[in-house]
Amino acid sequence: LDQRGSGRSTPLGQVDGQSLDLLVEDVERLRIHLFDKGLLPGNVVYAAEERASSDTPKGVRPWDLILGGSWGCTLAMAYAHRYPTNVRSMVLRGVCLFRPREIDWLFGDPIEYSNTTGVSSSIWNMASKVFPDGWVEFRKGSGVDEDSKLSR
Repeated sequence: LDQRGSGRSTPLGQVDGQSLDLLVEDVERLRIHLFDKGLLPGNVVYAAEERASSDTPKGVRPWDLILGGSWGCTLAMAYAHRYPTNVRSMVLRGVCLFRPREIDWLFGDPIEYSNTTGVSSSIWNMASKVFPDGWVEFRKGSGVDEDSKLSR
């Protein structure tokens, strides 16, 4: 699945009209389309099909597996939340829920956090440590001057 605006999706780079709800519905439409085209086997009936949501066509089986990475984790979790009977299993990699600690780990000001929390500054702002050249380019593109912090 190339989500809206990415990969082979057209128009490429378009983000107008996007929302998590629409992306979730795209995944559900894809599941039904693949079943209708015979690309998802339909000869095995799972108990989940008996409890399928009322807006799911009868006899369309659930996904055996949803694999999501990074943003795909968010999309997979949102889909499973909306259609819990249509997902048998999930594999999620690179999970980032963007909680404050995760944001700080990526973008936080190491000096501020070591002074106020007592936590070693070596664990903050890892993006700049792991990819120093990319961090410089990211900072330039962020519109935030070098002396300002990016997080919270």
